[in-house]
Amino acid sequence: MNRNLSIHSVKPCLETLEGRCLPSFVLGGAINQLAQPLNAMVADMNSAKADLAVQFNVLHGGTATNAQADEAFGKGSADWQRMLNDQHAITLTSSADVAFINAVALTEFVQGDAIDLIVLRFGGIFGLHPTNALTNPVTQANNINSDTTVQTEVTTDFFGTTPSGFQTHNTFNDEITTPTF
Repeated sequence: MNRNLSIHSVKPCLETLEGRCLPSFVLGGAINQLAQPLNAMVADMNSAKADLAVQFNVLHGGTATNAQADEAFGKGSADWQRMLNDQHAITLTSSADVAFINAVALTEFVQGDAIDLIVLRFGGIFGLHPTNALTNPVTQANNINSDTTVQTEVTTDFFGTTPSGFQTHNTFNDEITTPTF
């Protein structure tokens, strides 16, 4: 029996181990951390929407005193302004977060780790949509503000439904300023 006494073995080099791929930035939970403030802003919008409905009912009910009508009109205008501010902040934050994720994936690709870029570019084919957690709040915010009930509340003229001392043809929408950031 002949044995081959020359055994070949491969020992990994330290440089090769240092160059291995790191865990995925996209799939490692970074997106969920970036989505938390967006989800908090959507929750704030829903809270403002509920507050807006309360103020609308006070003004539209016709039983408010002048002081109650003044207060409800101011609070309703503030609620609508809060909703618009949140919507714009969500849109801008989401855009910045998606751009950041794409920049990180591209940088990692250039450095030899293509996993994140592949997931971002081709993940949809396999049902992976990692940036949905960042873009879904934009859709939710748009839906909240374009809701027909909300639009009715912010464009209603309360002139005929409020006390005689509270005479204005302004709507909640007339009292706010659209954010420009």
